[in-house]
Amino acid sequence: MLMILLFGCTKYDEAQIYVIPEGGHYSKGRKISRVKDNEIYFHFTFNETHRYIAELPDGTAVDFQNKLYGLTALNPEKHSARISWMQVGDRFLILAFYHINGIWDSEPLYYAEIDEELDLVITAGYGIYRFYCNGTEYILHGTPKFKPYRAYPYFGGDPVCPHKMTFIIEEF
Repeated sequence: MLMILLFGCTKYDEAQIYVIPEGGHYSKGRKISRVKDNEIYFHFTFNETHRYIAELPDGTAVDFQNKLYGLTALNPEKHSARISWMQVGDRFLILAFYHINGIWDSEPLYYAEIDEELDLVITAGYGIYRFYCNGTEYILHGTPKFKPYRAYPYFGGDPVCPHKMTFIIEEF
């Protein structure tokens, strides 16, 4: 209940737009940016540009997680807490994705529909990783303490982005 009140009463900052070009992995518009108070509160909505077929050029199906946004040490493959996503049928699976001492894992959080507004929170650096999406929360204790930076949209594992994807992320 408290989380709903928090989202409902907060004044939004200006939205940031990130674009992953066709054939790429990394989004344009990234910059090294520290996160105040080790938390990010943000809104995001999947749109038609986020639909894709998860397969390699030879037709082999692949299962990989795209990264939406998050918190990271300067080396994201060492310590990070990010929201990841993948298309599953007509919906998008939202996951709590994290690295601890170079080992990654993830936990399902939520299934989102196209055009559904998502309220998301990520906390890291205090010895916990906390992930929140539209009423679902996952907390992992005993995580490393670090001063986090923003981690921006990223597509794929091995496959590259099949077409231009646009991400509008509004922190508040």
